[in-house]
Amino acid sequence: MNKNLPDRLQIGAFLMHKRKLRHVKQWWIAKKLNLSESYISKLENGRIPILVTIFLQYCSILELSDQEVMEMIKLFL
Repeated sequence: MNKNLPDRLQIGAFLMHKRKLRHVKQWWIAKKLNLSESYISKLENGRIPILVTIFLQYCSILELSDQEVMEMIKLFL
């Protein structure tokens, strides 16, 4: 990932990439998080910031490993 991108764009791109690797649709993530599909799209495209709780729930829904989550968190330390 490009470290020059704004943080929220990097987070969104990370989540979108992981979601697509698992062949999961935005509507399914939205349903699990009780959010709109539009909201998920905006998160993934970096148009709105993501709350830590939503980030962690999103990662949990995708069943990301601790290592995958830490990979993203390390970008911001």
